Amino acid sequence: MSDQRQAPPQSPSPHASGENREQRDYWNGAAGERWVRHQATLDRGLAAFGLAAIERLAPRAGERVIDVGCGAGATLIELSSRVGSAGAVLGVDVSHPLLELARTRTRALPNVGVLEADASEHTFTASYDAIFSRFGVMFFADPRRAFQHLKGALATGGRLAFACWQPLADNPWCAVPLAAALKVSGERPPPADPHAPGPFAFGDRERVRRILLDAGFGHVSIDPFRAAVLMSDEGVDAGVDFSLRVGPVARLYADLDEPTRDAVVREVRQALAPVMTGNTLALDGNVWLVSAR
Repeated sequence: MSDQRQAPPQSPSPHASGENREQRDYWNGAAGERWVRHQATLDRGLAAFGLAAIERLAPRAGERVIDVGCGAGATLIELSSRVGSAGAVLGVDVSHPLLELARTRTRALPNVGVLEADASEHTFTASYDAIFSRFGVMFFADPRRAFQHLKGALATGGRLAFACWQPLADNPWCAVPLAAALKVSGERPPPADPHAPGPFAFGDRERVRRILLDAGFGHVSIDPFRAAVLMSDEGVDAGVDFSLRVGPVARLYADLDEPTRDAVVREVRQALAPVMTGNTLALDGNVWLVSAR
């Protein structure tokens, strides 16, 4: 059985070349391996946002859906249950280690396929009813062109829905540990360009609207959504570990020497301990829920 199973047939997908190479290298290196190791914790911490975006998409039985940046497959599993046996879900990601885990997790789901490709460049058939993403679309080097390309995968009347983070300052789950890490790392707060590819590149709601309109989408709707990011229910040390595995803190931490890493761990722990509720650490996450046609 092919990886794509009941998903519509696609053209062969060599590794995409060009503008998104840095992201491919990042997610096929330590970052991808880190997410695989901590998949259960990360999926649990981010689950509320994926479900909210899926509700925004409102997939129906029998529909064909592309999941852009599907990662380790949590949203593939949920989308599969929504479209049913008559539908199909194609998960697309540039990360080989994450897709290997997604394949394993969805092996028993005949309506799910996975494809290792850059969704901003891969040639899809124009036969999909919907495109979905949970935090997978903020990494495009040229987002207007990427969305213009993705629009070509939609059949007439097709729609788009995704979740993207609001600005870093509005996301304590990341801002609090990052501020602590920067105190001892000597690094400058990232990034100088708030629109550079990365988790918070779509923080500006009006910029996102302009990108989608310029790419040819209409009926663009962008609404705030807030939920707690569950970072730990096993005490502060597990919360520190979560902070070091995802987002800008993880990138910063990966490049430090051992003594500085130890100092970062101590400082992050000190920052997080006061906001624990018993053994639970859950800080606010704020996203935009975006939909368009």
